[in-house]
Amino acid sequence: MRDFNFMQESSKIKKLAVKPAEAAGMLGVSESSIRRLINRGILKPSRAIRHLLIPVTQIEHLMNNPK
Repeated sequence: MRDFNFMQESSKIKKLAVKPAEAAGMLGVSESSIRRLINRGILKPSRAIRHLLIPVTQIEHLMNNPK
């Protein structure tokens, strides 16, 4: 019989996308700043679902390639 510990397993899961408020926390800016970056086309959110999600790769790209 297997012993599944879902609490430990879920902590190993890496998020692929975050909400604007989470992205703001990651970058240390306001949520308004994140929305401005989206409006300017600097961050490209996923619109695959109803909620606005920003791929973590977009945030990493922004930090590695500032303009």
